[in-house]
Amino acid sequence: MKIAIIDISGKVIKYDIALSEALDGSSPTTVETILYCPLYKETPKCKSIKLLNLVPQKYKNGEYLLKRLVKVIEVILNYIYLIFNVACQKPDIIHFQWFPLLEVCSGEYLAVKIMKRVSRQARMVLTIHNVYPHSFTEEKKRAYIRRFGSIDKLMNSYIVHTEETKTEVKNAFMIDESRICVVHHGVFTPDCFTPSPNNPNNKDMTFIMYGNLANYKGVDVFVEAMKELPESYKTKVHGVIAGEMQDKVLCKKLLEESNKMNIDWYPYFLPEQELYERINKANVIVLPYKSISQSGVLLLALYFRRFIITSNLPAFKETLRGFSDDMFFESENPKSLAQLMMKYVDGQIDTQKQMNVIENLNMQYSWRAAASKTIELYKKITKESSK
Repeated sequence: MKIAIIDISGKVIKYDIALSEALDGSSPTTVETILYCPLYKETPKCKSIKLLNLVPQKYKNGEYLLKRLVKVIEVILNYIYLIFNVACQKPDIIHFQWFPLLEVCSGEYLAVKIMKRVSRQARMVLTIHNVYPHSFTEEKKRAYIRRFGSIDKLMNSYIVHTEETKTEVKNAFMIDESRICVVHHGVFTPDCFTPSPNNPNNKDMTFIMYGNLANYKGVDVFVEAMKELPESYKTKVHGVIAGEMQDKVLCKKLLEESNKMNIDWYPYFLPEQELYERINKANVIVLPYKSISQSGVLLLALYFRRFIITSNLPAFKETLRGFSDDMFFESENPKSLAQLMMKYVDGQIDTQKQMNVIENLNMQYSWRAAASKTIELYKKITKESSK
């Protein structure tokens, strides 16, 4: 079986690489995987073809007009290249990871339709990592649903990471649930970093949030929660924010507030090694997200074996199955987050139970399991098409 994994914009590049390597390793004699994506600095162990990448990595999350125009040109050129490549390679499965143009127009439909024409035997799969782009208003969501309808006609199946997301996708896009497969996201495991044991104490605990800090990730909730702490806790709780924030106006405001508190903020893109060191020095990882379908940040957090605090969003609660309700805080409620942080300092959370759950989740969310279930889906839709 010949499989093409395509992430034309590199939106989920770590996921692409981990899944492609696991697919290759699952059945090396019967499965041939080719990954098409902009690789940046990563060197995957699987066979890969680097797509055109005109925007440097440090600018890829920016909202600059010039960056957007360059990105559109890059996507169009990459699709032209992919059409010719697919025509030559004739893959059995074309597995898309993201449709970047779909967020603004229906132009992607034509490129995907041509790919289907030049490789008629290919079955098409899309992984829906987020039901909607996070910045979308209700009006934009309605327009997106209409555009998605045209792409849906070309897809044989979809992959989502949680049962909650499956329900959302089914209801939003009116897709039959038999075409939606739940494949759990694997835990990210850095190649060259081994975390040290977590050694918390109630005199000083470090709480960290990190990543590409878009507004939906709740940096404002974390900063406000630190402000809500009683004076007796403000020396015991050390906050760390590691990552660049997209909203520069809000970032400036929050930076000014955090400078008055026990918070260290590194408001720039951190190299992986530096980021891992900062996570390793923390005791608790905080994800105060306001909305999410699945989080790569959480799947990296599990690897570090730190205590984990998230908002009580359904996708988080499903992923962290085994966590009791008292281990989550109310979404978008800084007081609720502050109260939960104090419980960790006071030893009122059963952290041993949480660590046992985290160890179990590291085994459950293996890339081997994800690859096995993905291959089952490939075989299913290939068999259905031959009838």
